[in-house]
Amino acid sequence: MKKKIILTSFILLLVFTSCDKKDDNPVSPDEDIFGTWILTKVILPDYGNMELDPRAMGLSATFKMKSDHTFEMTFVDSDGTSTDTGTWSISDGKITMKSSSGDEVVFNYELSGNKMRITMQMNVSEFGLPGSGEMRVIMEFTKQ
Repeated sequence: MKKKIILTSFILLLVFTSCDKKDDNPVSPDEDIFGTWILTKVILPDYGNMELDPRAMGLSATFKMKSDHTFEMTFVDSDGTSTDTGTWSISDGKITMKSSSGDEVVFNYELSGNKMRITMQMNVSEFGLPGSGEMRVIMEFTKQ
């Protein structure tokens, strides 16, 4: 159970950290976030930008960011499936997510087309890499 809580927190952290999007023809930042986001890539800059396929690691993550400012998250790993719901808002280039479990996190994000990249520090020991521990990780999500 502790692993699922850590992994759920991990996914919440992953989904929303990086930089503002610049656009010559701006639309509401909310509209860029609406939709379903699938974790498609994990990049480890400290390992020469090694790219990992989450599916090959036995992981999958899906976020549905709804126009009513609610979200649904589904995370699957070897322990099974966990889900979470909550609300989200955007202010000053940051997303605040309030989980139904009571957790609140604030992240920066970077969008480019149908890709969203999240950069964060995290413990990657579960990836089974030699000498792994706390390091920078870039998570890439693709909008479906």
